Amino acid sequence: MDILIRVFVFLTGFVVVCLTVFSALSTFVLTRAARSQLNRVVFGIMRRIFEFILKFFPTYEQRDQIMAYYSPLSLMMLVPTWYFLIMSGYAAMYWSLGVGICTQISALAAPRFLRLVLPHQIAPSSLFYPFPKHCSAWCWWHC
Repeated sequence: MDILIRVFVFLTGFVVVCLTVFSALSTFVLTRAARSQLNRVVFGIMRRIFEFILKFFPTYEQRDQIMAYYSPLSLMMLVPTWYFLIMSGYAAMYWSLGVGICTQISALAAPRFLRLVLPHQIAPSSLFYPFPKHCSAWCWWHC
């Protein structure tokens, strides 16, 4: 039963990482015809926050000034959302491979820009996971 749970957690983490990467690609690389459900969720949450703020401003001019920040702030919120989801997906994959306690897993899954450092205490079966994670983080940082 433990193996079945670990396989499920690994596959879930893998799917989260893949969907997050596809969301980033569809946002910045593909044409406008490509849709991403993650982008819709982030923009929807930001819209609710802005609608709550707009209740305190009575005039159209004030509301218009506030809404001018909606799109840029929502787009900027996509980046930390992608980082969080990729970190969580890799943490799930590391946990399923038996890496260690939560602090070690979060340290392994956190992005490290510009260096491909393999941690000291990881399972031999998980040695190939840091490379694509760090490469994707490096590409996002420099593009």
